[in-house]
Amino acid sequence: MKKFKYVLALVAILFVGISLTACGKSTTEKLQSQKWDFTTKTDTMTAKFKKNGTLIVGTQLLTASYDYKVYSPKNSKQEYLMIKDKSDSNRIIKYVYTISDDKNNGYVLKPVQKKMNLWAKIDGTDNMKSTLKLSPKSE
Repeated sequence: MKKFKYVLALVAILFVGISLTACGKSTTEKLQSQKWDFTTKTDTMTAKFKKNGTLIVGTQLLTASYDYKVYSPKNSKQEYLMIKDKSDSNRIIKYVYTISDDKNNGYVLKPVQKKMNLWAKIDGTDNMKSTLKLSPKSE
């Protein structure tokens, strides 16, 4: 009976250890934890993901604000980044990207055309329709 209690205690300790290891930062928390170099087809800007769901992208002189959301469909390990913007005519433009880890502690964002809305597909911003990269900002 004494051995059984020790085995049970050991299993409980292992279970707690495994559970704590799995509780790392989520992708959203990682994105919010620092500033990023946001590299498009033609430019590199600074990006800051705020906790309120706002993404600020730009340079010291000019910035743009977007809404963002990181999500994963049920029963899927793939994560997506959705970025929303309003056009000049107040139409919502929705861009969607798969999120993949990059070798340099950043992320590669690949566009998913079928998940973007019509306004994103006809928008003239080719930079947002191409693969994007997020790299930790060196300051």
